[in-house]
Amino acid sequence: MINAASDSEVLQMALIGYEQERRKLELAMDEIRSKLKSAPTTATPQVPNRLSPAARKRIADAQRKRWRALKKQLAKAD
Repeated sequence: MINAASDSEVLQMALIGYEQERRKLELAMDEIRSKLKSAPTTATPQVPNRLSPAARKRIADAQRKRWRALKKQLAKAD
């Protein structure tokens, strides 16, 4: 059976082990942070719309025409 003194020693040893693991993790996280700070940013610039307003209107009109045709077919099916 484990007595109170040995139980305390086990807990202290566990605490020491966990503190060492925490130090290792903190070092690894610091290394990752330093790499992130020194890494060049790869953000892509925003590309403006390549379609003219007239082209967008033609596309929208064609889509409306397709929807009207679909709605007619659905109405005939009922």
